Amino acid sequence: MKKMLIFAAIFVFGAVSMVSAQDLQGMFNISPYVGIGIPMGDLADDDPENADGLYRSIGFKFGASAEYFFTPAIGAGLEFLYAIHGAKDFDGFEPGDKLHTMNIGAHFKYMFMPESMLRPYILAGVGLTMNKLKDLEFEVEEGVFVTGDLDLDTKMYFVGGFGVKYWVSEMISIFGEAGFDYLLLDGAGAEFDGEPVIDPDTGEEAELQTNYYFLDFKAGINVWFGGTE
Repeated sequence: MKKMLIFAAIFVFGAVSMVSAQDLQGMFNISPYVGIGIPMGDLADDDPENADGLYRSIGFKFGASAEYFFTPAIGAGLEFLYAIHGAKDFDGFEPGDKLHTMNIGAHFKYMFMPESMLRPYILAGVGLTMNKLKDLEFEVEEGVFVTGDLDLDTKMYFVGGFGVKYWVSEMISIFGEAGFDYLLLDGAGAEFDGEPVIDPDTGEEAELQTNYYFLDFKAGINVWFGGTE
């Protein structure tokens, strides 16, 4: 029994050593993930007096990224994210609309402790954001409401965050990440069921007057390929 325990300890130590020595230079990964988004600022504001408030609740997100590491610590990649935020109930009103957000972009990542099993990192990225309010009850004229989809113009977004990866085998790691997504929607026009939204005060096409942002938390798995000999 004692010999078996010693053998097991040697095996675990050897496996840990192998994983912790993994060199990411020349490697790439594919990384699916899921998570939640926490709206902030005007995106979360349910004050009826705030024309820019979108009264969003905590949402669900999923996506995937692909990354390549140029050195053991420095990598870059592409990312796809899809998030859905429901609406808050307010003043006895229960909206059924949902905000669907799709982000497609690129990011830079810097890994700390690149020879450890547990590797913290930071990231920054930029890309395009596409947003749609589905099943929105929209006032087409005073006292007249219809339900449809409100599409916002495609705009840019920025993201920054930090996280940590943990190697569970030579080619598999898991990760947790916290980020801040900033959607540059100020000046974006909108279409309701394919028709431009008109500002009743000016008679011109309406535009958003603010940017929206949210915190995001996600967890996923990295599947690694390639590498240097």
